[in-house]
Amino acid sequence: VYKRQVSTQSTETKAGKPFNPILGETFQGHYDDGTLVYGEQSSHHPPVSNWLLVGPEEAWKFYGFGEWMVSFRGNSLKGCQQGPHTMEFKDGDKVVYNLPDIWIEGFLFGDHVVEYIGTMKFVYIKEGKEILRCNVEIPIPGRNVGFFSSWWGTSDPQPPSDHLYGEIISTEVAEGQGLVSVLQGSWVGCVEFDGKKYWDFKEEIPVAKVKPVDKPLPSDSRYREDLVHLKDGDLEGAAEWKVKLENIQRTEEKMRKAVKAARKTN
Repeated sequence: VYKRQVSTQSTETKAGKPFNPILGETFQGHYDDGTLVYGEQSSHHPPVSNWLLVGPEEAWKFYGFGEWMVSFRGNSLKGCQQGPHTMEFKDGDKVVYNLPDIWIEGFLFGDHVVEYIGTMKFVYIKEGKEILRCNVEIPIPGRNVGFFSSWWGTSDPQPPSDHLYGEIISTEVAEGQGLVSVLQGSWVGCVEFDGKKYWDFKEEIPVAKVKPVDKPLPSDSRYREDLVHLKDGDLEGAAEWKVKLENIQRTEEKMRKAVKAARKTN
C-alpha cells in the first residue's frame, strides 16, 4: 500500500489550476482490468471530494474523502488534503493512512519548487484491532524546508528534501521491541524495505488510464457545460459557462445558509 502511494506522488505533482468542482458533481469510470471508479463532490465550502475504487472481483476497495485546504506564505503556498485513505481487502483487513502536506515555492516569482512535507501515518487494522503502524517522515527529521531555512538553517550536511524514512512497528509486543521493518527512499526515486527495493522511478511501469463508462449519471463531470465547450474548442463559451456555474454555486450556498439560519430560529 505504501509503495503504491509513494510511486504515484511524483506523477501527481502538477502546477495547474483545475476547474472548480460543483456540489453533487460525479464521475464514473473503469480500468481495463475491471476496476470500477466512482467520485463525487460532497461539499462546496469547504470543498470535499469522496472516492471509491472497487478492484476486480471485489478483491479490494480503496475509498476515502479529502477536504482541500490552502494557505499562502509570501512567495510560497502550503496545501493539504485532510481526510482518511482506506485500502480494504476482501478478508476485511484494512490499511488506513493520510497524505503529507505539499509545499510550493516560487508561487509569485522565481523558480517553482514543489516539496512534500510532514508525516504519513499508516495503520494496519485486522478484525477491528490495530496490528501494525508506521509513521513516514518527509523529509527526514532534521531537514529544514522553506524560505527561512536558507537564512537561518544550519550548515550541517542534510539529506535531500525528497528523502523519507519510516519504521513499521508491531503493536502486539512490548514498547521498543516491535520493530518489523525499516523503509526508506525518495518520493522521486525509489522505495526500499530493509534494503530491498520495491519501486524504482527509473523502471518503466505501465500507467493505466481510467476510462469513463458509457452511460453515467446525469451529474457526471463530462456533462458540465463549461467542459463541453472547452472540449469543442470554444474557449469563450467555456469561460462564460465557468462564470455562470460559479455564480450558481454561490447563490445556492447563500440559500443553504439562509435555510439553516431559519431552522435555528424556529
